[in-house]
Amino acid sequence: MDRSRQNTPVRTTSTLALLIVVGAGLYVAREILIPVALAMLVTFLFAPLVRRIERLRIPRVVAVALVVGVGVGALGSLGWVLEKEAFQIASRLPEYKANILRKLEAVRLTHGSVLDKASKTIAELGQEMGVPEADKDARRSAGLGSPGGEPISVKVVGTPSSAFDSARSLIGPTIRPASTAVIVVVLSAFMLAKREDLRDRLVILLGTRTMHLSTPALDDAAQKVSRYLLLQTAINSVVGLTIGLGLLVIGVPGALLWGFLTAVLRFVPYVGAWVSGAFPLVLSLAVSPDWKQPLETLALIAAVEMIVGQVVEPLVFASKTGLSPVAILASALFWTWLWGPVGLLLSTPMTVCVAVLGKHIPRLGFLDVLLGDQVDLPPESRLYQRLLAGDQEEAAQIVDAFAKDKPIAEVYDTLVLPAMRLAEADRHHNELDPDQAQSVRESLGAIIEDLGQRAKIPRAPAAVAGQVPARRLGALCVPARDSMDALSAQMLAQVLQENGIVAEALSDNYLTGEILEYIAANAPGVVCVCAVPPAASVHTRVLCKRIRAACPDVPLVVGLWNAATEAKDAQSRLGEIGTEYVATTIAQAAATIPQLAPSPAGTVAAAPSA
Repeated sequence: MDRSRQNTPVRTTSTLALLIVVGAGLYVAREILIPVALAMLVTFLFAPLVRRIERLRIPRVVAVALVVGVGVGALGSLGWVLEKEAFQIASRLPEYKANILRKLEAVRLTHGSVLDKASKTIAELGQEMGVPEADKDARRSAGLGSPGGEPISVKVVGTPSSAFDSARSLIGPTIRPASTAVIVVVLSAFMLAKREDLRDRLVILLGTRTMHLSTPALDDAAQKVSRYLLLQTAINSVVGLTIGLGLLVIGVPGALLWGFLTAVLRFVPYVGAWVSGAFPLVLSLAVSPDWKQPLETLALIAAVEMIVGQVVEPLVFASKTGLSPVAILASALFWTWLWGPVGLLLSTPMTVCVAVLGKHIPRLGFLDVLLGDQVDLPPESRLYQRLLAGDQEEAAQIVDAFAKDKPIAEVYDTLVLPAMRLAEADRHHNELDPDQAQSVRESLGAIIEDLGQRAKIPRAPAAVAGQVPARRLGALCVPARDSMDALSAQMLAQVLQENGIVAEALSDNYLTGEILEYIAANAPGVVCVCAVPPAASVHTRVLCKRIRAACPDVPLVVGLWNAATEAKDAQSRLGEIGTEYVATTIAQAAATIPQLAPSPAGTVAAAPSA
């Protein structure tokens, strides 16, 4: 165990170093990797369609050529139509100048003084910051900075550009995107045609000895990304069509252009939908002579996005991507920083692949914890973590949520006792300071008290040595040693009282001699020694031997609260101490004690029905 603990930091360091190297490689090779990633995205999107066409007994090459050709043709036709729309809007922008000036004038009249002062101050500060100190001195010496100085007009005349320069400035910016688009189309076609070949090569690279890990990882990643892209494409198409038709009815120019832009930008997580809605909103402000059309445009965009984002997408996607919302946002920031706008578009599919690797490869399991949508922290660990943090309110909320529609014995056995075992393990390993241990004990005591009150269990009177209770004491729950054992004794007493057994629990303040005196004075039907592992066996064995020697006729039950241990194993661990039964859960002890406890008439009480 110590060796594994020593190796854990080494593994973590090597894994972090590997991630840093991979991130650096992704950044340095982005010019090559971005087209490959886009091609993979297109492949994931069109692969299900190619498979369906192949099922019609059409050769794969023909199916790929058909899908890619139709896709490129549709995008080209749509781009041509959108280009005409964009040119029409651009050519009519001067016509909207009067509306823009009128609205700006209205804003200026409403908030003119504040805006004028702010803009004048910003302009003066900008001029001061933009002029070097030497130029300021020269201007002052020439009288240009004084009120009587005359400014000198300077005009910069550039050399006339040739036809070649004009063509290069016009075509140059489009060469790189066009070449990237061609590469993506060609790579996508080859990936669609050679899917199995690429898969086999990837399996070989990952290692044939890890096929049991790589095979489900590849299948899971392919299914999740394909499903996400198909569903997102369908939703975005419907949203884009709805926005386009709505803007057409409202009368906003270029409705088709804005609908397509909405469908495309919605692939960008969180911000894409609202960025696409800003363009038609601004254009409606410029076109409309009043505020009716802008308000209708804003209402349309807001209504559609609220319905789709808050209702449709949560219902359709649910856990389709396997990513948490925080992981999606963080991955968008990371991939945008790494690859720019294209990284923002690819952020969700790429992060899905990374999360799938973390899910299926044990060494990368922390990626699934960081990015996955499911947190596998057990409820007892969550409860113990909140107890350590001193958050009594949230700890009580965890217990309340778990205890809903469950019997109190089940709550104790499956939630509270496991949390107590975690606390005891940390305390025995000296990983809890006394203040933390005391805080955990007090919080658990409050939780146990509250559960007993809500179960309408009458509170047992304080045990006083030498005082005989009003009714025959059916069971006496005795802690083996410390306060955690005393809390478990209190829990068992509550469950017994709920089952109709007169039960009391002693505190951990009783010494062994006082416990023996109390047993002799009150003659309980059954004595149950309660102990919380891990270091409970020795103290339990000693206490049970003392009780058996002093009170040989009293039935003795041991509650060694470790549900993972069988009762026979617990009995053999304790040795021959003369106990009638060893229980590992409170439910077992609560079912056994009534069978051992004699009734007031001297007969044995029947066990409560399940």
